[in-house]
Amino acid sequence: NGWSYDDIAKCVGIKKASIHYYFAKKEDLGKELLVHYSKNTMAFLDLPENTGKNPREQLFVIVDLFASVLDNPNTFCLCGMLAADLPTLAPAITTELADYFKKIEARVQAIFEAGERDKLWTCNQSAAFEANSLIAAFQGMLLLSRMQGGKSHFIKMAQNYISKI
Repeated sequence: NGWSYDDIAKCVGIKKASIHYYFAKKEDLGKELLVHYSKNTMAFLDLPENTGKNPREQLFVIVDLFASVLDNPNTFCLCGMLAADLPTLAPAITTELADYFKKIEARVQAIFEAGERDKLWTCNQSAAFEANSLIAAFQGMLLLSRMQGGKSHFIKMAQNYISKI
């Protein structure tokens, strides 16, 4: 909500008109950012070196995904930050944002289901609820870690969370 086309043009080094040519409204740009973010996230999770792991190891792939946000102090989890502004977002953005969370939660749910199937753990609630809880916990951990020690702090908290599963 606090950005302008001019801000982006200066950061990217192009003219404002170039952005407007492809994205007439902020809503269009926001939606495309979410589509791109979602595709990249799912592509990372679909890498053969990530899908070939056991369920516990796959949870740590999720940890790495979230922790990567803290590699740069000027980056944030796009979807987490947008979710915080949900009431102010355009419908097209909220739809795309909800779709992202459905995709990531479905992936984590599948990991929880595989872990139960392999007798690595038993979900206290449904696998869907556990996935939703993990995503929510990790989003909160990102915020706290930004203030309390960065990436290593996030990884410690996430490992602690997973050790209790």
